[in-house]
Amino acid sequence: MSKKTIAMIVVAATVSVAGIGAADASSKKTVIKSTTVATSVRPAIGGMGGFGDDEGKGPNVQLSTVLASLVTKGTITQAQSDAITAALAAARAAATPVRPVNPGLPPINKQSIILTTLKIDTPTLQAALKAGKSLATIAGVNTQALINALVAAQTTAIDAAVTAGKMTPAQAVTAKAGLVAHFTTEVNQVGPVGGMGMGMGRGPGHP
Repeated sequence: MSKKTIAMIVVAATVSVAGIGAADASSKKTVIKSTTVATSVRPAIGGMGGFGDDEGKGPNVQLSTVLASLVTKGTITQAQSDAITAALAAARAAATPVRPVNPGLPPINKQSIILTTLKIDTPTLQAALKAGKSLATIAGVNTQALINALVAAQTTAIDAAVTAGKMTPAQAVTAKAGLVAHFTTEVNQVGPVGGMGMGMGRGPGHP
């Protein structure tokens, strides 16, 4: 074989090896780039239990295992693996809507308050409500006194809920701000009165 032929083979082999190295480097960049895009665009990774929750059952695979495998193979670096994990965690947090907690108003014994304030008995109250009368009609001149009594009782219950850790101070402030309007509407409405414990419905926040 001539020297010229040997030289051509060596050159071809060198170009081939260089091409493989370039392709390998290109594939690494492609993997990293596609992973980054998937992290920013998709809120979850299919087959990984949503954001790669480590279920490890059936078709679900652990994201940490996949990333560790890619690091071992040299496809990505450990720093890139950590960045992917952090990006997924951030995306999960951003995709989770912040919903205000609304525990509703804590229960109070409305029936007892109504009977005590209006100085009537249970049969009289029940009969009047069944006849289609509102609490305002039943209370007459004592309507405002009834509203005030209900607001006071509810305020006490809200304060107790805050002390017990069932409501936050901010929730208590919001709840108290609407009490007068709430009970004014309830006292003037015709029909079942919530939270009376008389088979006539339950209070707000209690389905």
